[in-house]
Amino acid sequence: MEVPFTKLNSFLEALANSNLQSVLVLDLNIYLENSLSKRNSQGKKELSDYVVLNLVKNR
Repeated sequence: MEVPFTKLNSFLEALANSNLQSVLVLDLNIYLENSLSKRNSQGKKELSDYVVLNLVKNR
């Protein structure tokens, strides 16, 4: 299922205000890395995946 980047961005903004931030960011980071690896193996690249992954890693 594709998720629009605006929804992911809103999710990250809500995450920034959450007490569970560290746990959720870790889970989100793992999810995105797995998603990105799968996309790369299929020869597909989604810009939103890279942008969100970088936002999470640089946080």
